[in-house]
Amino acid sequence: MKWSMKDKTSSFDKSLRRKALEVQFRLGESVRLLRKVSGVSQASLGAVLELHQTAICRVEKGSQSLTPAELFLVGKFFGVSINRLVEGDIDFWKVAEKFNRNPPFPARYREFPFSKVRDFLPFLEFVRASSGETYTNALISRLKLNPLYLRSLDQKLSTHVVLDFLRAIISEKRLRASDMGDILRLAREPKAHGFLDLIYREQRQSIDLVQSWVLNARYYDENFIYRIVEAAPRNLLISVQASEHMQKVDFHDPVLGDFLCKYRKLFLAEFPRYIGKSPLRLTERECLYHSGSKCMYQLNLQDSA
Repeated sequence: MKWSMKDKTSSFDKSLRRKALEVQFRLGESVRLLRKVSGVSQASLGAVLELHQTAICRVEKGSQSLTPAELFLVGKFFGVSINRLVEGDIDFWKVAEKFNRNPPFPARYREFPFSKVRDFLPFLEFVRASSGETYTNALISRLKLNPLYLRSLDQKLSTHVVLDFLRAIISEKRLRASDMGDILRLAREPKAHGFLDLIYREQRQSIDLVQSWVLNARYYDENFIYRIVEAAPRNLLISVQASEHMQKVDFHDPVLGDFLCKYRKLFLAEFPRYIGKSPLRLTERECLYHSGSKCMYQLNLQDSA
């Protein structure tokens, strides 16, 4: 069967329309969530856009699109870029603060907002892939979280969110020691790093890449303070100290054990794979999880590297 140019054009047009509808639906969802988080009524938002409340309702349901001018006004009103509006990549914590509202998380998860979705994503993706959407959604619901608030890599999360999630999947045997390799592979996926991917891709040497990650560690979490103590072409000495608020957080209880310690060590040692390099050799000089005041990691190029 031969395809005519008309058939190809028709198929292309259908694809474009489908994508346009997807964007329109996602944008409506973003507007609804922004309005909910900020405490703004449909009527109030309608007044800003000079639209009737029923039109805002249709926008939120994805059955009516916004003009470029209206889209600009929505972004300006909520303090969100147009790109983030369209993608649904929104830091709702920041929006809530702008409108003097509580962030859209349970009270426990409004404490210690020092984690980011960027650091949490590999664990979330692992559970989705290994245990399925049904289990993952049920777990997120159990923690009283809305998955729509976990889209932005820059979204602030309570340290409790990450630790409670890990405790659950470890205690329910959804995450075992043998799964560490899969977690590390997901942690090296570009989508887990966002804008930082471009920075990492520019690095040509393993030591430079790991040093770059350390310098950008605050974009992943602020629960631990990473410092470069010494840097040379073939080796790197890194110190890791717990932030002050971590004195009030139990991050190495019987369930978690030293999982986070093992994960971070292996992550740093194997991160050069991100740019196709061999792993580094990591020597632990001191360990926060084993009675030390901090962690000290010596990373060296392998002789074959």
